[in-house]
Amino acid sequence: MRRWESAGAPASEPADAPLTAGEWARVPSEWFAARRDIFRGYAARFDLASITMKAIACLLTVYSVYLLYCESCKDEYYAFARALIAALSDATFAQRGSVSAAALVLAASVWLLTVLWMRRRPEVLLVDFKTYRHASVGGDPRNTAGEPVAYDRFLAESRAARHLDGGECFTAKSLQFQEKILRTSSISERSLFPPSIFREEVGQDAVLAERDSLCMRGAREEAECMMFNAVEQLLEATRVAPHEVSILVVNCSLFCPTPSLSAMLVNRFGFRSDVQTFNLGGMGCSASLIALDLARKLLRSPDQHNALALVVSTENITQNWYRGNDRTMLLSNCLFRCGAAAILLSNRRADRRRARFRLLHLVRTHL
Repeated sequence: MRRWESAGAPASEPADAPLTAGEWARVPSEWFAARRDIFRGYAARFDLASITMKAIACLLTVYSVYLLYCESCKDEYYAFARALIAALSDATFAQRGSVSAAALVLAASVWLLTVLWMRRRPEVLLVDFKTYRHASVGGDPRNTAGEPVAYDRFLAESRAARHLDGGECFTAKSLQFQEKILRTSSISERSLFPPSIFREEVGQDAVLAERDSLCMRGAREEAECMMFNAVEQLLEATRVAPHEVSILVVNCSLFCPTPSLSAMLVNRFGFRSDVQTFNLGGMGCSASLIALDLARKLLRSPDQHNALALVVSTENITQNWYRGNDRTMLLSNCLFRCGAAAILLSNRRADRRRARFRLLHLVRTHL
């Protein structure tokens, strides 16, 4: 975050006057971070158990040196060293009946098991997930965004589609191709389209559709309708407050605006200012698995202790609604729909009882 000093503004201009790029660069400034974020960073790395174990180890080392320090005990030290060497020899050559060798091997086993236990990776748990389901098909009553579109309505909208110059978007052959794909796709007629594509009435936007609906604003509205509802219902179901989430991963292949989709979620739900956000784009149908893999690796990092990760997967078709006659591109119109899913992952032991699944394996490969 950057803070500007008011003394840098010219005296002849009002304080709120816009600055040119050169004036802005010359304004005295200071980079700073919110004090609460600094304290929160130290608190996240503070591990009371680890600090206590290190302190006890240091005290025991000092105490052992104190006990060993004795000028008249050299013969005892030599006897102890000889016994230790003998035990090591017996253990090396498998001398049966040697109590000292058995004790040495047992001590080594305890030490090794302790190291392995402390180096174990935390489990990654799927606490819960929510998908956007329209209220008309049994979803949450608040899920009213989107329009279930029957095949006939789809074809009627395609026939009514117009370019800005008034020309028809689709030829008769393109319409026949779309109808064939639709009726053989087995996609439900209750699947959702965004309101930016299918308005209340057929051909409602006419020639203005490309300018007023199939634009950045319409795409943002689609993303907000899908993502916001899924995330809100997931947080309610898991009783997790936004400030408890440490990692936020959002994936959407076709719509990558600036500010990003993850920034939209942070501002909408008030995630804490130091939440780690990632926005994945252009990853295709594998994007959800890639997002889960990223969240898994972050949760297994030593820096993420008792952390929660929120993964949001969505797709956006508003600006990718093809209005031409290339059959390879018309396929996306017929097969793709809108929706979103929100997944809450955790590495906290306290979530083991309520978690739905535990992530065991995740394999990525390039074909």
